[in-house]
Amino acid sequence: MTASSRPGPSLDLITAVGRERTVLISGALAGACVFFAPLLILALGLLGAYLADVVSDGEVAIFHLARPLTADDFRAVFAPAVNEAPLLVSAGLLGTVLAQFRRRQARHSDPGLLAAGIRPFFPEFLLLYVLLIGLALGMAMTQGGAVQLHRLILWAPVFLPFMLCVTWLAHSVWSYCFRSVLDLLATAADRDAATELRGRARAVRPAR
Repeated sequence: MTASSRPGPSLDLITAVGRERTVLISGALAGACVFFAPLLILALGLLGAYLADVVSDGEVAIFHLARPLTADDFRAVFAPAVNEAPLLVSAGLLGTVLAQFRRRQARHSDPGLLAAGIRPFFPEFLLLYVLLIGLALGMAMTQGGAVQLHRLILWAPVFLPFMLCVTWLAHSVWSYCFRSVLDLLATAADRDAATELRGRARAVRPAR
């Protein structure tokens, strides 16, 4: 097998031994992607509704729009990027914290397990769950005052399970974007270091 045909090192290994700056930037950009993901889905939904109305020529009631869509409708979809700039910054900061935590977990994990794609999941998920609850409480306090904060606390039996679903969705999007961005930003030196670590890692043996 030639060097060019060998599989690249695991991204978890790159997270462990790559440059910290690269990992943190990847985490921040992935956090921003989590912010923009629902906005992009909404924009695609509006575009789909517009195309369906055009194709049906307004003759199919289910596809008929009450009014024609304008450029302002699409601009309004991405307005939160400006109107909610603190939330966008918070998403980037949370992504950075999560990336730093993943790096720390990777550096303390068995390299053989990382090479096999096995890494701790629940500590990272729990951290994001706590961070998102803190962010929600902070937003409630700053935007709605003590009244809104009291409502969230009062509805904790509903709010906390709902945040589990939010955490799972946010973690899935963040993880995918983090790995994609890290794969793009990782330098040859980062990959060489990860390959060297993989070479030193002991083989993972199946349990008997």
